[in-house]
Amino acid sequence: MVIDILFVTFILYFFRGDSKVGRITKTPEERKSELIEAAEELFSTVGYSKTTVSHIVKKINVAQGTFYYYFKSKEDIFLAVFDQNVKKSIVILNEIVNRKEGTIIEKYMEMLEIQFKTIDFHESLNIQLHQEENREIHQKAIINTIKLYSPVYGRLFKKGVEEGFFKTEYPEDIAEYFMIVVNYLFDPGICQLKENEYDKKILALNNIMIRALGITDEDFKISTIVKRTFELHQKLQYISPN
Repeated sequence: MVIDILFVTFILYFFRGDSKVGRITKTPEERKSELIEAAEELFSTVGYSKTTVSHIVKKINVAQGTFYYYFKSKEDIFLAVFDQNVKKSIVILNEIVNRKEGTIIEKYMEMLEIQFKTIDFHESLNIQLHQEENREIHQKAIINTIKLYSPVYGRLFKKGVEEGFFKTEYPEDIAEYFMIVVNYLFDPGICQLKENEYDKKILALNNIMIRALGITDEDFKISTIVKRTFELHQKLQYISPN
């Protein structure tokens, strides 16, 4: 009887997680990462709308039950793909904040450029994100972006206050408000502008930030980096032509 129980336990352990005989057991983190990588590749090549959960599990040869152990839906894993790319960039942004070389403004400009490049981590995925039928997941991605990026910019602004460069009592709050504005203004799925209208918004944002942080216009100019972002969105045909 004891031998039978041990045998059954061994069989259940050996085949846990997947239905294929002889499959190598992977850690939960390894399996989850494998699913995310498969989903990212399919979303970027086949498209979000055309990709199914069946496609994802088939790509790495696991059961659908394995997928639903880690993710509630296809939308859930899309957000995981998005968040993973954002979190990778946040590691780099934190390194920039901690770096001794460079002024606060130089660090800030470098961080913005990295963020913009990350948001457009896959042209095809970004286009999918901005499709009308994907409005709900687009909104969730924006919320996640604000939540993930605000703390690291808050650290930078607080560091600027400590070094006497910024003059404000609310560095973290300003960072959060800034992220909200940036994600509205720079998201072509929400704010579609012609170039002359966009330039006006850029100047307004620049003015708001220098006042909020207590610095001069000479210290704080985001026009160059913002212009690059505008050109990128034009390339992807997100922004209305003149």
